[in-house]
Amino acid sequence: MALSLIGIGKRICCRTLFQTQKCLRVISGSSMSTVDNKPRQPPTVFVSYFKSLYPTLRANNPDKPVYALAKIASDMYKALSEEELKSLKDERAKAYEDYKKRYEFWMESLTEDEKENLVTEKAEKKIEKKKRKVKSLQKENNMPKKPISSFNLYFTEHLKASNLQFTPPEQRMTRIREIMKECAEKWKTLPESDKMLFKEKADEELALYESQMRLWEAEMIKAGKLNLIRKSTLKEELNEKKTNKVMKKKIKAVKKQDSSVENNKTLKSALKKEGTSKKSKKKVTFEDYSSDSD
Repeated sequence: MALSLIGIGKRICCRTLFQTQKCLRVISGSSMSTVDNKPRQPPTVFVSYFKSLYPTLRANNPDKPVYALAKIASDMYKALSEEELKSLKDERAKAYEDYKKRYEFWMESLTEDEKENLVTEKAEKKIEKKKRKVKSLQKENNMPKKPISSFNLYFTEHLKASNLQFTPPEQRMTRIREIMKECAEKWKTLPESDKMLFKEKADEELALYESQMRLWEAEMIKAGKLNLIRKSTLKEELNEKKTNKVMKKKIKAVKKQDSSVENNKTLKSALKKEGTSKKSKKKVTFEDYSSDSD
């Protein structure tokens, strides 16, 4: 129960920080970036449609979160006629043309340093987007989950004993935060002997995780998905390939040398035999010549 509640908390936080804020920003009507008043692109056709419906949806569903209202709006959006959809698209196209003019005017007002900062910011966002994509692919490929720390094991134990199932749903996250704060204070003064129990368990889970990761990364390497494995493993893999390549070259060179030596030995042996044969022939010829003279 406690672990499921932690998972719920993480999902809620994720939606709040990553998904819901975007909808709320559009609903609030902000059209400028928080950095240097950069004009923001107009929202997509669906988001504009959702924005227009939001007051009504919120009034009819006061207890539902934003993403639930977005699901209702999505179903309504799919049911729109072609004429209604075309009208929304035309409005968006007009808003985009207006955005391009404001963006060009804004770019002309920037100094060279501000333009460089803009390029840097864009590059950083691209890196963050790439990281999110890698995490998504890792999840799709069933990457083992990293175990929780010794403190989180301690916190989970207290969470199980807190009977959160009797706490009203709207108050659970607040209660979880309170318990975490209490545990953090107690952890600081907890005797080392008590901490060791949680640390040993955390070390065991970490060792299991490492062995699972090694197997998983081996599968990813075999599948050619090197972008999903850890940097340390990738470095080891590249070093191993480099070492194998060097070793192959050395083995090849040694074989070539051995072959050359063997060929030289064979050649020397052949020349030696040939030399002995010539000497023998010369000796026989001399004896024959001496006997003939007598």
